[in-house]
Amino acid sequence: MRFTLKMRLLLMIAGTFAALAITTLAAIAFLMDREVNRMVRNDVQASGNLLNYVLSKDSTELTKSLQMLSRQPSLKGYIFGKGGIETPDYITVSDYAREWLQDLNASALVITDARGSILGQTDNTAQIEATLKREKGVAHAIEGSVWSGVEVRNDRLMLAVSVPVLVSSYSQGSITAYRAIDATVAMELKKALGTDIAFVNQGKVMGASTALPKQIPTPMGYPAYVPLAGKPYVALYASLPNTPTTSNLGFVTMRSYDKAIAPYLRFQKALLTILVIALVLGLAMGVAVARGVTQPLGEVVNAAQAISRGEWPTPIESRRDDEIGFYNGSSIRWLSPCV
Repeated sequence: MRFTLKMRLLLMIAGTFAALAITTLAAIAFLMDREVNRMVRNDVQASGNLLNYVLSKDSTELTKSLQMLSRQPSLKGYIFGKGGIETPDYITVSDYAREWLQDLNASALVITDARGSILGQTDNTAQIEATLKREKGVAHAIEGSVWSGVEVRNDRLMLAVSVPVLVSSYSQGSITAYRAIDATVAMELKKALGTDIAFVNQGKVMGASTALPKQIPTPMGYPAYVPLAGKPYVALYASLPNTPTTSNLGFVTMRSYDKAIAPYLRFQKALLTILVIALVLGLAMGVAVARGVTQPLGEVVNAAQAISRGEWPTPIESRRDDEIGFYNGSSIRWLSPCV
C-alpha cells in the first residue's frame, strides 16, 4: 500500500505520540510497582519494630509480675512448702492460678514442680500428670533462669514468660504466663500503622486485623499480589521478632492493592487525557503543516503533468520565502522553456 506524502506526515506524527504514550505508561507502571513494593517493605519493617516493642514491653511486665508472684507466701507455703514430700492438690493450685491470672492480665498460667510436672493450670491443654520439662521456658526456669519467647499453645499464638520459684536460693519449680498474640494485637498494630496484619503459623491464620481465610499465602523476600476474601492485597511475610525462621511463626502485612495504586491511577488517567488532547492538537497542526508542504508541491506536479500532455499549465504563484517557495520559484523557471 502506497501512502501520499500528507498521509506519511500524519502517520509520523501519530506514531511519535503513540510511542511517547506507550513509553510514558510503561514508566508509570514500573514506578508504580516499585513504589507499592517499597511501601509494603516499609510496612513489614514498621510492623516488626512496633511488634518487637510490644512483645518486649509485655515480656518485661509479665517477668516483673511473675517474680513478685513467685515470692508470695501462699505460693511458697502451700505449693512449694512441702519439699516434694507431698504433692499439692491440683484443683487447689489451679484455683490459685485462676485468681492470679486476672492480676497478671494473662491468657493462661501454668505452675510446675522441679521435675516439670504440672501442679496446676488455668486451661486444659495438658493432662495433670503431663510434664513440660522439655519446653524451653520451663526447662530454663527449673534451672533457675528467666525465659521469654513466642509459642503455640492450645492452637493460639502466645507470648510465654517463665520464671523460677526459688526456695532457699534453689529452684523448686516454675511459673509460666501466656499472653495471646491475636486479633486484638493485630487491630492495635493496624490502628497505629494503617495496614492490615495477620499472625500465622505455617500459613495458618492465628489472628488478623481483618476477616481472612484459615490459610493464607506467605510470600517471602518480595511482595506479591494476593487476593484474600474477595479483596486484592499486596502482601509480604516476615518472622516474628526474636523468633527463628525455622519456627514458621511470623506475620503477613497486607496493603490494599486498590488503595496503594489509587494515586498513580489518577495520575495515569490525567496523563492519558493530556496525551489525547496533545495528539488531537498535534494531528491538527500536522494537517496544517502537511497541507503547507503538499499543496505547493502538488501545483508543481500538476503543472508538469499538464506540460507532458501538451497543455498550458495553470500559472504557479510563489509567495513564500522558505524552502518550499524557493522550490516553486525554481520549478517555474525550469518549466518555462517547456512551454
